[in-house]
Amino acid sequence: MNVDSQKKCIYAYVGRRTTKERNARGLGINVYCVDSVTGMLLFIAILSLKGDLLC
Repeated sequence: MNVDSQKKCIYAYVGRRTTKERNARGLGINVYCVDSVTGMLLFIAILSLKGDLLC
């Protein structure tokens, strides 16, 4: 992605809920930039959260 395409970035937040009983392996919510011109995904970060979160 170049600087111009980042101006057209749409953020996508992807994650799933897991529990200790199901051998939780989730690291948090993944943040991606979706280039609105090319549709390409660019990984930005993982948001690590403690406790439950409902989005």
